[in-house]
Amino acid sequence: MPSGTAKTKQGRIPKIYFLMNRINSLSVNAQVLAGKITGYPTLKTFWENVAKAFTDKRILITVSERKPYKTNSQNSYYWGVVLPIIQAGIIDTGERMTADKVHELLKYRHGVNDQIPDPETGEVLHVAKSLSTYTKEEMSEYIDACIHWAFDILNVQVPAPGEIEKLTF
Repeated sequence: MPSGTAKTKQGRIPKIYFLMNRINSLSVNAQVLAGKITGYPTLKTFWENVAKAFTDKRILITVSERKPYKTNSQNSYYWGVVLPIIQAGIIDTGERMTADKVHELLKYRHGVNDQIPDPETGEVLHVAKSLSTYTKEEMSEYIDACIHWAFDILNVQVPAPGEIEKLTF
């Protein structure tokens, strides 16, 4: 039997069918150019895949503008430069903090917050979003806020990305 199929009472069915029955969401990146959607083989194929994945289920279809997420360079700069330097600055004040705790502190102080209403009290709670959901612009603003806070409060200067020398071993 070919590796891409499975044996059932109905005969051989591609494994993709079984995987699609377990999917709870399906996303596709596309772009609208000159009034036409591009970026997926065909819209017909997309809708056929949606129909297979959600057979006999109610679905919600949402179309929204895709914002550019943070870049790998931003992420590397934050985790490899900004965070360790701020952590060292905090340690210099006599406070011992792991990198994860410093990250949570910075996220709480300077991060983008979701507003969640408490169903019991009606109070609006502010919860820091995960950095993995940040757009490029949000990540830039977050990093800038962290750098300014480090300078103002800890008297620590974080080098700009262009000021960092690459280390070679």
